[in-house]
Amino acid sequence: MNTSKERVPVYENLASIWERRVEEIKKRTDVPPFPTGIKQLDAITHGLTKGKVTIVAGRTSEAKTAFSLQMAFNLADNNKTVVYITLEDDVKQIAERIFSNIREVDNQLLVRGHVEAEVLSDPIIIQVFERVKFLAIQDFGHNFQEIQEIIESIEPKPDMVFLDYVQMVEQLPRESEYESLSRFAQNCKKFAEINNIGLVVVSQINRSGAKDGRPAAHHLQGCGRLEQVSDLLLILFCPFQYEESSWDYDEDSQRGMEKCPEDYIELMVAKNKNGPRNRVISLEFIGKFYKFIEWDKYKYLNNGRFQQPGSIQQPGSIPRAD
Repeated sequence: MNTSKERVPVYENLASIWERRVEEIKKRTDVPPFPTGIKQLDAITHGLTKGKVTIVAGRTSEAKTAFSLQMAFNLADNNKTVVYITLEDDVKQIAERIFSNIREVDNQLLVRGHVEAEVLSDPIIIQVFERVKFLAIQDFGHNFQEIQEIIESIEPKPDMVFLDYVQMVEQLPRESEYESLSRFAQNCKKFAEINNIGLVVVSQINRSGAKDGRPAAHHLQGCGRLEQVSDLLLILFCPFQYEESSWDYDEDSQRGMEKCPEDYIELMVAKNKNGPRNRVISLEFIGKFYKFIEWDKYKYLNNGRFQQPGSIQQPGSIPRAD
């Protein structure tokens, strides 16, 4: 992609800059213009932002694609135009994952063909799919020239572009992964700003990050430039897989849990140029639906963990996701 344009200096005094900014501020509300659908995350970041780069990072098999797809579909369901570029899955898998998420159909039943035809043809879901502006594309977008071709072929121009995932971008001859990702990261910033499109990039955590325990910004695989160009960096972490337990402190009873549930996921806001950072959001991942929901810390009180003050819970009354 050729993101270069002839640049000329434009000087503007502070008063006129502020006057334009005031008009933008007057249009703002408590409702994020580009909501992620995760209430705690939207409260911290006020949603995603056009013209900016968001990185969604995590180790292998920590539901990065599921999280990104849920955000992407939520944006589309809020009347935004979304392009989802998948360099790993095919578009049919993308559609199946979204169907499982919003219709809450067990993905293993879909895999085995054990879902009734009337469920698969649910008219409500069909209507939603026809309404939303969610465009998926596979095996294209391995470089910024291809991404630019995608954008130029869509009218109106998309609000958000998702790329899943960045380590799949092509390398030039005799170019290292570090060099290719550095070049790609620099183009990410230019692409978002020049096109005024939000860019959400999915990234792996590197090998040392997979061994060091809780991942951090410097663990992005292949290149630290990804962190540098990002305006928002979100890191997913499943403590259960690594026997971590920082999540388990009960503020009410002043004691911790003994074992981390498998479906507990931490989402760290590791970088946020326009708001609070280093905040951890507790989520539950319902794997059979590829679905993230807010974590309910009282969900496991029947297992001898949390005891909600003043409450008596009958055995078996709280369902647990598989």
